[in-house]
Amino acid sequence: MLAIIPKANADLFFLTVHAGVEAAARKMNVGITWSGPDREIDYGRQIQIVDVMIARRVDGLAISATDDQALIGPLQRVS
Repeated sequence: MLAIIPKANADLFFLTVHAGVEAAARKMNVGITWSGPDREIDYGRQIQIVDVMIARRVDGLAISATDDQALIGPLQRVS
């Protein structure tokens, strides 16, 4: 299972990305989970989501960081 964490769920750009990710996942027979904060500035929520995905032990993580400095610690926990 791959976890995709965008900057914001409601942003038109990420809605388009979501559709593309789902299409590619179906084509490649890969399971995905998509979860992100509602607002692009909500890095606290994004950190929570990263922690949940780590706990779920997903096979891969793709993230568009809302705050590159705030996400350093959480992303270091991935490895």
